[in-house]
Amino acid sequence: MPTRFWEMAAGCLNFIGFQKRASIEKLLEKVPPFLVVALIVVVMYLPMSLAAASTVAVVALSSILIASLKKQTAAFKVFTNPKVVYVGLISYSLYLWHWGVLSISRWTIGIHWWSVPFQVAVMLCMAVTSYRWIETPLRKGNWHGKRWKTLVLGGGVLVTLSGGLVVLGKQLKGSFYLGDKSDESKFMRLTGDNCPVGREFKLEMVEDCILKSNNGRRLLVIGDSQSRHLRPLLEMLNEVDGFDILFYKSSGTNFPSLTETRRTNNKSPDDFRKHYKKTLDHFDYYFAQLEKGDIMILSSRYELRWGKRPIPQQQRDMSFHTTMQITKS
Repeated sequence: MPTRFWEMAAGCLNFIGFQKRASIEKLLEKVPPFLVVALIVVVMYLPMSLAAASTVAVVALSSILIASLKKQTAAFKVFTNPKVVYVGLISYSLYLWHWGVLSISRWTIGIHWWSVPFQVAVMLCMAVTSYRWIETPLRKGNWHGKRWKTLVLGGGVLVTLSGGLVVLGKQLKGSFYLGDKSDESKFMRLTGDNCPVGREFKLEMVEDCILKSNNGRRLLVIGDSQSRHLRPLLEMLNEVDGFDILFYKSSGTNFPSLTETRRTNNKSPDDFRKHYKKTLDHFDYYFAQLEKGDIMILSSRYELRWGKRPIPQQQRDMSFHTTMQITKS
């Protein structure tokens, strides 16, 4: 929220600054607006590792763009075009709807060159609909003659609903899901201390990475450091549903790539190869424990494998043939 506040407050600072220091505005007027727009587009293509700096840069460039937009410029005519202005008016609705359309598309028909026009049209239709019949009436409606009455009524509704959720949470605890505030520190059996990574394979150490049960159902979870967030769920599956849990995370490496060409501040390619050898020793042991009907979950960062990380092309469609043989036996 603080970062979002300062993004919005930048416009206020612009206004105050131009009122107090007209010389600054006159200086920024000389900056070509389309050059600023081009720089904003360039910033959008910076890598995710520079996300924080990119956000600050876009806010600063947007402030400069506002100052440089004057009536005599071509950019002013573009940005004040009624159609462009309307896109700005529905921008919040577009922001709300685009993710839902993309997510549903990803899990159904996919996102392809031929589907993009249809998906964009759906986003626009939903944004226009919600802007016209939901956002505008709520924002501009004068339901009770005076705005303060509307604000009091709205605040009262929010307090009533929030209070109702608190009451229901106590009366219907266990039946009415209101989120879980469980402290992750309660789930300590699969911690890095008990189940360390990057060490030589030793059977006694592997035993600390296994949660046993009497039901005979096994769940193998392997992956990179992203699999760590599954630990509370895995311990609950062991305690409540009786799953045997076999867990191993390969931190700081591309999973399940077996070849590493990059060099970091503290690891050379040879260090990575040694680390992968230790990881494979653990995997071999785990795979040997699997039987028909057991479940295996792979958890890793999607963009590390199919993004721009230096993973050999032949490994990008890697399959676990050994595991397939075990599960079919």
